Amino acid sequence: MNALRSHFAGEGNASITVADADRLKEFLYYKNERSMAFESLLTQLQTMFNIYKDQGEEDPEGQKIRILYKKIQTNDLDGVIQLLKAQQTAGTTITYTMAANHLSTAVS
Repeated sequence: MNALRSHFAGEGNASITVADADRLKEFLYYKNERSMAFESLLTQLQTMFNIYKDQGEEDPEGQKIRILYKKIQTNDLDGVIQLLKAQQTAGTTITYTMAANHLSTAVS
């Protein structure tokens, strides 16, 4: 069991998972429900954030929110994103989970 843990925790596997997360960060976008479900976007983003966290490269909460906004490329959600940004500017604390839940509700 220890040999398996050592094997899968090795540098080679870590670099592969970080490369996968980097690919998600670069190529993952939400355009509409027909091309990809919004929940799938959130799941893949969470996978990416978890990989970075496991490798000691965890993104701060604000950066996660900016990544989420950047990955949404549809005019249908622009109003919701602008509302969330305005709330942040006004001093309301918005977490990544709150933003994701709010956007998910707007999509449905």
